[in-house]
Order: sequence, then C-alpha cells, then structure tokens
Amino acid sequence: MAISLPLPTGLSLDAASWKQTPLVVRQGVIHLLAQYRQRRDEAGALARTLEREMGSLWTFVVEDGVEPTNNRAEKALRFAVLWRKLMQGTHNEKGDRWVERMLSWRETCRLRGMPTFPVSIGWAHMPRTGASSTVA
Repeated sequence: MAISLPLPTGLSLDAASWKQTPLVVRQGVIHLLAQYRQRRDEAGALARTLEREMGSLWTFVVEDGVEPTNNRAEKALRFAVLWRKLMQGTHNEKGDRWVERMLSWRETCRLRGMPTFPVSIGWAHMPRTGASSTVA
C-alpha cells in the first residue's frame, strides 16, 4: 500500500509553494506518517525514516536560499563520477586523494567562472612569486 497525501489542486513541491502551504497540510503529512509508523512493511520503514529526518526535510521551507532538490550537488559531482567510471579509479589511496583535490579544484573554478588551466598554472607558480591564490 502506497503512502499518499492528497495535495490541493495546483500545489507543487517547490519552496515557494511550500512556504504558502497552510500549516494544516504540513501537519497532515506528520499525521499520515504517524498512521504508518507501527507497520512492519516498507511503508512503515519509510514512515519511520521520514519521521527521523523531519527536521532536515523541511529546511528549504524555513531557510531562504536552500533549494528543495539536490540537483545542484548532483550536477557538481557528475564530472567526477563520469571520470571515475571512465578511468576505473586510481588503484591507491594517495591517487584517490589527489584526484579528489584536483576535481574539487576544477569544480571550484567552474562555479566561480574561472578558466581551470590558467588558474592552475598561476597556482603552480605562486610559491616562487609569493602571490596569493584567487580561488582559495
């Protein structure tokens, strides 16, 4: 049996809609979870998990700037996942740490709109010139 909550017509699950949703609807979600909590099937397990995570599940409603999805985080990880799949990993711990740092460096440059290669060359020359990093 699936857990379902009838939402008012036209209501979507984005942050703006949830902020406008009456407290009664949000309380209905909590009430519905309580009905399924004692069950010993997948619906009960889901209800218990959602109850444990309830505080963090609604952060996007309370905090401005928090997105209701993790699309941004998944987009940031996509390059690293594809690289690892293509290269089949590094085969040792030291290589794993190096790749993590380089991919993090690449993503930081991308998010700041900076070209990775020229910034990396400048970064490599910093110890000799005494300049400070523009990315760190």
